[in-house]
Amino acid sequence: ELLYYLNNNFKNINLYGLDVRADLIKVAKKRLPSNIKLYNLDYNKKQIIKTSQPTVLILGDYLAKNTYYQL
Repeated sequence: ELLYYLNNNFKNINLYGLDVRADLIKVAKKRLPSNIKLYNLDYNKKQIIKTSQPTVLILGDYLAKNTYYQL
């Protein structure tokens, strides 16, 4: 929801989403515009996402049981 909101309200920014769960990345790719880049993060591997732009990292945890289990 945050990426969707930011994408609709700020036109000159690049948005990225990361998650450790591949199934949630698949759901997000179906629901979000294609200009938002989504990555599956693996804690067991060193992963670097390079950007030449200033970057803001927002971490969160979404625990709405009814929405979570209906994916």
